[in-house]
Amino acid sequence: MINIVSSINTEEDPDNDFFMMTFMFAIIFLTKVWLETYYFYLHLEITFSIVHALRGLLFKKINCISLSSLQELNVGKVINLLANDINDIQKGGIFLWSMTASPFSICVVSYFMWEHFGWFTVVAMSVLIAFMNISNFISNLSRNVRS
Repeated sequence: MINIVSSINTEEDPDNDFFMMTFMFAIIFLTKVWLETYYFYLHLEITFSIVHALRGLLFKKINCISLSSLQELNVGKVINLLANDINDIQKGGIFLWSMTASPFSICVVSYFMWEHFGWFTVVAMSVLIAFMNISNFISNLSRNVRS
């Protein structure tokens, strides 16, 4: 973006530079959107595969229960509870990409920050971790007040 804005103010053929930078920005942006959509789809597909595998295991396990155990056990309640747990796993699968990519992103960003800012990177990461812990502490306090 800075290159696009700065190319407008140059004296040497600003139209060509401006359109080239705009075109490059559009290509990079569309590639980013496509990759995010693809990885979101990929992780949803993995999550659905895990959910179907768990449902299959549940069905197989319930079919193996003896008749005497079925009389003591309310199968409908068990299936309902396990189905709710599987739905929680399915909803949590949306965040699978964030959970797997975050440590790598933090390491890469820390490296680039270290190259640019030096020792201040350690201070910034320490403040970030401290604020995460403070947020967790406040969340626990509000949970205790509600209950």
